[in-house]
Amino acid sequence: MRVETTYELSNISVYEKLRQKMSIWIVHIEKNPELMEILELLFTPEEAELLASDAFSAPFQDYRTAEEIAGCTGKTQEDVEKIIEGLEQKKLIFKCIDDKGETRYSLLALEYGSIAYLTLVQEPEIREKILPLFQKICTGEIAMGSGVTKYPWGRVVPVGKSMVVVNEILPFEEVEKLMKNARSIAVVLCFCRSQNPCSHPVETCMGFNEGADYMVKGGFGRYLNHDEALHLLEEVEEAGLVHTAVRTKRGITFICNCCTCACPILRRLTDMENPREFTFSGLIPQIDENGCTLCGTRPELCRACVDICPFDALFFYPDSDNPEKIGFKENRCVGCGLCAHHCPHNAITMVTAEGYAPEFQPKKQTIKL
Repeated sequence: MRVETTYELSNISVYEKLRQKMSIWIVHIEKNPELMEILELLFTPEEAELLASDAFSAPFQDYRTAEEIAGCTGKTQEDVEKIIEGLEQKKLIFKCIDDKGETRYSLLALEYGSIAYLTLVQEPEIREKILPLFQKICTGEIAMGSGVTKYPWGRVVPVGKSMVVVNEILPFEEVEKLMKNARSIAVVLCFCRSQNPCSHPVETCMGFNEGADYMVKGGFGRYLNHDEALHLLEEVEEAGLVHTAVRTKRGITFICNCCTCACPILRRLTDMENPREFTFSGLIPQIDENGCTLCGTRPELCRACVDICPFDALFFYPDSDNPEKIGFKENRCVGCGLCAHHCPHNAITMVTAEGYAPEFQPKKQTIKL
């Protein structure tokens, strides 16, 4: 019979604590033996202990200097810097520079895309060990229940009284404004469409500022200039992709451009009667009946807005005056703005929904992938 030593038990406890902290995220991977083995392959016990310490409460929540981390852990700053150096080499910690020029570090999230990208930049020996484990997580039965979170996607994930992260859907104009003000922009391959190919473009997920720097320095992204970024935004908007942003304390760092073909979260949202309860930009379409070719006595029929809506929030119906008229299911609209962008007659404007206020408290709905 094999007897585990105290040191081994301590390691198991540290890796489990790290898993729990890295899983305080909108979507995460359910605990399983393969995931625990991946964590042990990625992180040394000292690295896991540091990241699981009180220095970090959740992914992208705490941005700390090496000196602050030392104060939280009881380690010397020299020891902390040595551990961080190893984490940086493996791209296992998020690094940014604050307004005062100080280097700060934050915890990464434990979800499918991040593990996929991080695995590819590890040493060949480690990568070869992780890949079959990750493949089993993605394709095996253990993946069927993964992604369960007690926090609703598209809302706020709280830690204590602080806001950790908000996943939100943004219209074209908001993303365009973000791009124009960004210091740097990068793009990576969409993990979902890499695993589940469809007709939509694949190189579409974007990072901004330190998010962009992390992608490029990690070796899995490339920088775009502003013209290239705006061209990509136009491309994904024309393709009917939904812009889903990750907003942290330091602003929007990442945007995924999602489709219902490959994105499991978006696909599950379309199956619901009330996707707005899970995510909402705060905007709804306002249709100008004089400009819309389906209204009045005009013979032309245009299906642009109905066809492009991924949530079937717009539909045709007959009334007493018109054989075809556009109806609007408000509870199915998440405010992505695709209908307005694709209207060839500029008859749709996105306006703030009546009574809308951003939410900063969690709701109890959950999504199971």
